[in-house]
Amino acid sequence: MKAFFDKKERRRSSDLKEFKGDSLGLENKKAIKKYLSKSNNSKILFSGKVQKMNKRNKIQERVLMVTDEFVYNLDPGSYKSKREISINKINSIAVSNLPDNFFVIKVNDEYDYLFISPNKTEIISRIIGAYQKLTGNPLNLLFSDQIEYDCRGKDVKELVFSKTEDGIKTQIFQKKKK
Repeated sequence: MKAFFDKKERRRSSDLKEFKGDSLGLENKKAIKKYLSKSNNSKILFSGKVQKMNKRNKIQERVLMVTDEFVYNLDPGSYKSKREISINKINSIAVSNLPDNFFVIKVNDEYDYLFISPNKTEIISRIIGAYQKLTGNPLNLLFSDQIEYDCRGKDVKELVFSKTEDGIKTQIFQKKKK
């Protein structure tokens, strides 16, 4: 994905990763069929395990499923949907300029999602492609080492990335909502 190569520092191993699509084989799971039946031609573009950072800065294991119309945050045991985001409601995706696994899905008129995944490039590529196909417009991909995002409720947080001798340092700060 050209946008990443031009603006984001990457690890060498990132260039060797293959996109796997529905790597968890969710299409054949009974619990998933009801989500796919919401649309006549819904197709799973990506499925994989991710970590989600909640509003209390606790990491939660999740399964992320991207279809051609929705992004699903699923419970990893039951595959029950914790949240579904219509792809055309996504405002942008924010990432740092550094080689890390964090990304924020920014959603219009709703709270945002902070995810951590080694498959970030594939996830973002799939969402960008689905957004373009649905809306006919490109999805904004934001690059910054300081990313503000809206948490559930009234919280706004700032994710700050910096390079250290030991690697990449990631900090989360509480901010006042404007």
